[in-house]
Amino acid sequence: EHASKLGNLAVDIVGTEIIESTLLPIWKKTPATGQRVRGKIESVLDFAIAKKLRTGDNPARWSGHLEHILSAAKRTTDANHEALPYTEVAKFLSVLGGTPEERCLRFTVLTACRSASAIEAHWDEIDLATKTWTIPTPRTKTKVKPHIVPLSDAAIAVLGEAGTGFVFKGAREGRPIGNSRMREVMAEKRPGVTVHGFRSTFRDWAGEETNYPREIAEWALEHLVGNDVERAYRRGDALEKRRALMADWANYCGKLTRQ
Repeated sequence: EHASKLGNLAVDIVGTEIIESTLLPIWKKTPATGQRVRGKIESVLDFAIAKKLRTGDNPARWSGHLEHILSAAKRTTDANHEALPYTEVAKFLSVLGGTPEERCLRFTVLTACRSASAIEAHWDEIDLATKTWTIPTPRTKTKVKPHIVPLSDAAIAVLGEAGTGFVFKGAREGRPIGNSRMREVMAEKRPGVTVHGFRSTFRDWAGEETNYPREIAEWALEHLVGNDVERAYRRGDALEKRRALMADWANYCGKLTRQ
């Protein structure tokens, strides 16, 4: 629907101009939707290039191309979840304390996970030996398979000493922190910015400040990448590449924090 004007065009004639005219109206209204539409267009054109249906660079790529055309638009999520600019995230992290909700918020930022996943993180899911956190299938967004999150040293440090039950324990016995607790921290320390917006913060940083392929950043966000056929033939989860990405994210934040 959003890219209907591309529907009748042959893939070998789709260029930057038509993509820009398709995305710009969406971008001005809901940038996050525009970014998802852009990603889908990029995937289709990548597939066309792989099948030799077109040649040359992908005109829908973000890094070094559309970022210069569209990045001036204000980034939000679908539900107007305001995203903190990535250049400010380290300063924000530096003011967080050691309460369960502040630790959970820091962990959420460092792992780029969904807030609900972090809140419900259980020690049984954490493997300190392999530095991974496995989110069970029922708690994933896609409900397809478990999502393995590589943990940077900074993320592991937030966890503290290994224990039992929920990682970020709430006031009630046997329960994690409440769903509203991190939102309350955000309202106090950075009004107008939401927890969910940090996923956009991470994605902006990965796209604009690193050379990691788009797919690696999307996998890190637990997004489905490619069409059904591509996913059926892709057996791996790029864990080590994602581990490197998350380590770089943590290092970026750490270096800024120490400035």
